[in-house]
Amino acid sequence: MKRPRWRKEFPWLQGLHATGLGDIDDEFRHHLAECVDALVESGMSREEAECEALRRFGDGERFRQDCMGVSEDARKGHRRTVAFGSLLQDVRFAFRTLRRRPLFTTVTLLTLGLGIGATTAMFSVVEGVLLRPLPYERPGELVQIWQTYPRWRTNQQLAQMWDRNVLSYPDFRRFWERQTSFEDVGIYGSTAVTFSGRGNPERLSAGLASHSLFALLGIRPALGRTFLPEEEGRGAPQVVVLTHAFWLERFGGDPGVLGRSISLDGVPFTIVGVLPAAFRLRTLEGDGDTSQRPFWIPIGSNGSSLGPEDHAFEAIGRLKPDATMAQATQEADALIRGDRESLAKGARLVPRFEAETAGIDTPLVVLFAASLLLLCIACGNISLLFLGEATTRRDKIATRVALGAGRTRILRQLLTESVLLGLAASALGVALALVGTRVTAAMAPPLPRLDEVGVSGAMLLFTATVGVATGAIFGVVPSFILSGRVGRGFTRSFRSTRSRRDSRLQHLVVSLEVALTVVLLISGGLLIRSLAFLLATDPGFQQEHLAEVRVSFPLHEGSTYRSSETRLQALLALQSTLDAVPGVSQVTGASAFPLSGVPSFFSLKIEGWDPETEGYTPHSFIPSVFPGYFRAMGIPLMAGRTLTDEDRQGAPMVAVVSESMARRFWPGHSALGARIVWGRDTVSVVGVVGDVRYESLAAEIRPTMYVSIQQRIPSRMSFVVRTEIEPGVILPQLREAVWSIAPEVPITRTNTVDALVSASTRSERFRTVVMVLLAVCAALLATSGVFGVTARNVTRRYREFGIRKALGASDRTLVGALLRATLLPGIVGVGLGLGGAYGTSRYLSGLLFGVGAKDPLTFLVVCGVTLATVYVATLVPSARVRAADPAEVLRTE
Repeated sequence: MKRPRWRKEFPWLQGLHATGLGDIDDEFRHHLAECVDALVESGMSREEAECEALRRFGDGERFRQDCMGVSEDARKGHRRTVAFGSLLQDVRFAFRTLRRRPLFTTVTLLTLGLGIGATTAMFSVVEGVLLRPLPYERPGELVQIWQTYPRWRTNQQLAQMWDRNVLSYPDFRRFWERQTSFEDVGIYGSTAVTFSGRGNPERLSAGLASHSLFALLGIRPALGRTFLPEEEGRGAPQVVVLTHAFWLERFGGDPGVLGRSISLDGVPFTIVGVLPAAFRLRTLEGDGDTSQRPFWIPIGSNGSSLGPEDHAFEAIGRLKPDATMAQATQEADALIRGDRESLAKGARLVPRFEAETAGIDTPLVVLFAASLLLLCIACGNISLLFLGEATTRRDKIATRVALGAGRTRILRQLLTESVLLGLAASALGVALALVGTRVTAAMAPPLPRLDEVGVSGAMLLFTATVGVATGAIFGVVPSFILSGRVGRGFTRSFRSTRSRRDSRLQHLVVSLEVALTVVLLISGGLLIRSLAFLLATDPGFQQEHLAEVRVSFPLHEGSTYRSSETRLQALLALQSTLDAVPGVSQVTGASAFPLSGVPSFFSLKIEGWDPETEGYTPHSFIPSVFPGYFRAMGIPLMAGRTLTDEDRQGAPMVAVVSESMARRFWPGHSALGARIVWGRDTVSVVGVVGDVRYESLAAEIRPTMYVSIQQRIPSRMSFVVRTEIEPGVILPQLREAVWSIAPEVPITRTNTVDALVSASTRSERFRTVVMVLLAVCAALLATSGVFGVTARNVTRRYREFGIRKALGASDRTLVGALLRATLLPGIVGVGLGLGGAYGTSRYLSGLLFGVGAKDPLTFLVVCGVTLATVYVATLVPSARVRAADPAEVLRTE
């Protein structure tokens, strides 16, 4: 092994090295190398710079003797000082080096900042929604109590909800009074009430709570108190607790609000408290609305039904410290079943955190994983940039090695540069993440605690950690390569050994980048096809120029609309009034509007249907509709007739069923003339119409039975208005038309069908847009990586190409050889990416609609597009081969 150059040419440094003071030795050589580099940049030759640097630094032997002459304690202290000073020197040197390479530094910061920003934005959402503790006292002890119906497992209509049902109030009372495994149990639900006395009447969703709920969750009111046991149930005093937002909005934050009254359904409720601003309670059933309800009232205080069949309440319990989940489940199962074994009811306990994140964790984790893949691709690009910089920095590193710098010193300096870049990119990533988090939150569907997502300590810690980690990752391999020939003829061997080794490493990085890009592109392609299928789904009615005006009649004591006859007259009057609004062509209505959420189902008895034989009891969604509803909505008639004005009160009750209901309950037979028992009514089927999607575009079509509003008069009605102009423009006039003849009737919603379709597909749009953006960024980064590697290979082999052309090689042969050498890593990457996408496709299967997770068309298209992109990114820099001049190359030789 040859000795380093400095041992031959600078023998005075040998004494300093032999002292064992490695840190002082390194520091001395570091300053010497920095001085040489600065003098070379000022215009000196390298020999002159070395001599001038030695002259400036003085006698090294005397420096060594001075260090050895001090006491051991002083020497240790000096070592610590020198170590810290050495670190500062590394940082300052790294700053100067990066400042001298503005293009490299800018590209690195932008590339890595993009990857860190995307990952941090997704982490902010994941941390806020899935990782942050629930906003309750000791949330780990809380469990969700679901009621189960094991018999529903075999019911085609109800199998999906057999183990996730809400409780009735009698079930809760029995459970609360007899249980021994819980510190406390509480239930909550919601009800629609008419809030009046402050402007136009409003139909608002009020929270219903047992007296034990708030204490169970550890919620302490900001003002006043919550509910007392004697305020729960029918006949109890009417009291209300306001949410903090409603208190500020409607009462200006007045602390004297306690004791005042507000009118709910025409009944005065006394305000007894105000909840804290941080109070949140997610509704797990229905649409999962996470917004705060304006106020809460005790269960039963508004006269709502509390019978054993009225299942409307979600239950939460807090386990005792000595109780296990299995013990509590066994006890809850026995208490909910009670003495009615024939109902075959039971209980299932789930940690509250798991219950709140069910159904939303998989999409968010998939998107976060995709952002991590993008970050890995960005790191791969930076590694390629660092490897490309090795050529330009070879001489400087060779000089430092010749002056005695060890591999550890060089490696530390290079890693310092990469970590500094990582930290700077983290700062840029934070700025991008702030914007990305706001955009993501605006696009996202309703998620728990989404309004709280933003800058947090966890987010900043994550970003800093990612910056340092990625800096070390993308810098460690190039740093080892650049520092790897220390002490073994670095200056002479660097050029010959680096090319082959770096070329193999670059091709490996390119293959991995392409593989990760293929995984993201296939994921994005599958989601795009799924969304396209979803948007192309026929909702079952004509969507053009449709608007909805939904009203809810107050039914409290003394209300004008308490009687069904009055409501029917009001419905007909409202239809006529809306039809007279300029720009309206047709007006009809139904008690439920398509695409507006989960409908309610009713059990039926169908003539000729044996539940024991078939394995389940028929259920159906039953909306009340205006005569002419099907024609106005464009719902096709498949058999029989539709509802008419002759189907009125006193006439035999009739119904029109959906096509899916006819197929399910009368397979192979006509449904016309069939008789259905619904509660106390017997209904005859007179027609069959096409299926309509009432829940959402992606949801399963449910059996539907339509009845006339004149035979089943509802308390809520969605007027369907078909317009001759843009429906969004006419909504204010429609609201004014309703209030002109019914000022005391609250309007609960005005909307267009386009807005409902958009809301129905909001979750699918969100994950598709985010995944596609990540995939496009990944494709751009991978393409730039392939382009950069090819361009550097052309530059490195320019002499070779010129010589080969002088020996008779054609341009086509040389370009073909370069393309084959560079395309091979791309082909390998595509193969790896196809395998990775195939293996991870199961995580996407639950997010797709109308397309399989292993859709061959998507795989083939992505494969073809990726190979074509790699080919173009390789072909463009390869064109330089044709410009190689053999004569010029030979002259330089």
